[in-house]
Amino acid sequence: MTGLIESATAILSASEKRVEAASRNVANASTAGFKKQVGVFQIVEEAGARAEGASRTAFSTVTDFAQGRLGETGKAPDLAIHGKGLVKLRSGSAFLYSRGGSFSIGADGAVTDPPGRILQDANGADLVLESDAVAITGDGTVIQDGVPIAAINCF
Repeated sequence: MTGLIESATAILSASEKRVEAASRNVANASTAGFKKQVGVFQIVEEAGARAEGASRTAFSTVTDFAQGRLGETGKAPDLAIHGKGLVKLRSGSAFLYSRGGSFSIGADGAVTDPPGRILQDANGADLVLESDAVAITGDGTVIQDGVPIAAINCF
């Protein structure tokens, strides 16, 4: 009877995690750069046990990094990553990586994403622009008023 209860508990737990992953995917379906979570079931052998039935099923999620759909926004600082890669952002004193490409130019000229994190250039500095006449080439070079001034920090 104990095995039946453990199996039922594992099934309910896995179902709950599947629903959570699906709800995150639906909630972020229109978020630029969001990568969906995919559920994965694994058979895990209990440590030190060799008897039949000494394994259990575990459920986890992994990020699907498949290429998403690219679209033109018409906004100069927006960018998209085609293939593998992430852009580096600064949030206070912490750094993080993102695939989001929706950016704007703040009052101080810093290029920021919607939560206010600052895009980093290839030298590890904040990307700051002095005018709206900006273009970003396919290799990440930032051109301002016809002159290359930086490159996007992309991994």
